[in-house]
Amino acid sequence: MATHKTSKTEIRIRQYRPEDHADVTKIFVLGLMAFDDNLDFRYLWEERLRTDLTNDFADIEASHIAPGGNFWRLGVGREIMAELERWSKENGIKKLFLTTSPKKKQALAFYNALGYTKVDEIVCFWENPRYFEADKFEKLL
Repeated sequence: MATHKTSKTEIRIRQYRPEDHADVTKIFVLGLMAFDDNLDFRYLWEERLRTDLTNDFADIEASHIAPGGNFWRLGVGREIMAELERWSKENGIKKLFLTTSPKKKQALAFYNALGYTKVDEIVCFWENPRYFEADKFEKLL
């Protein structure tokens, strides 16, 4: 019988640095293009990618970093969300909300485990054509 030994991975969340730009951009592209497997609407994702790379990624420090997936189940998400909530409370923010695809069962379970509640509101990424609905979750801090 084979045994599977896993070693504890050290996780260090640190501030984004400009020299991270190429790696972060690659992670963002891979994450966004893997978000939806419906090829009929791939052009919408490609257009969003062009827009995001031109706008948001022109100043990454003021925008966002997309997940790459290789850190799942290592506690990174919990650390990031805990820091977000801590910072939000310190800065007087009373409620957070987020969206996720209803197809992302792990994400749904993750946000529920963190105390986020699904609200009765559907968010669409596009209105014309109306496409890609996302569930909205909220948490009072």
